[in-house]
Amino acid sequence: MSVNNSLSLVGLNKAAVLAALYNMVRPQGRGLDRYDPKPITVEEAQKIIDRRGLSFDYLEGRVMKIDLSGDTVDVWLYDRDNGDGAASRLGDQAAGSRRARRNCRRS
Repeated sequence: MSVNNSLSLVGLNKAAVLAALYNMVRPQGRGLDRYDPKPITVEEAQKIIDRRGLSFDYLEGRVMKIDLSGDTVDVWLYDRDNGDGAASRLGDQAAGSRRARRNCRRS
C-alpha cells in the first residue's frame, strides 16, 4: 500500500484529472456489465462533472472511489481497487507538468 494516500489537485484541471483517472481504470466484477472501453476526453469529463458533481464511487462500470471537490484527493480506495500506486502515476505526470510550466515561465 502507498505511504502517501493523497494527490494534490492544486493547479490541475479537475476534468483532466477525472479523465486521466477514469482512463487508467479497468472493469472489475459487476462493472463488466456497464464497461465501455472507450477513453473519455477532458471535455467529456467536464460534462460528467457538470451533471454529477465531483464525487465518484463508480463511473460507467469503473471503480473510482474518489472525491475531487477539494485541493487534494484521497486515493487510498482508488489504489486499493485499481492497484497499489495507480493514482500516483497521475501525480507523477502532474508534477512533471508543473515543473515544465515553471521552467517555461523562467525562460
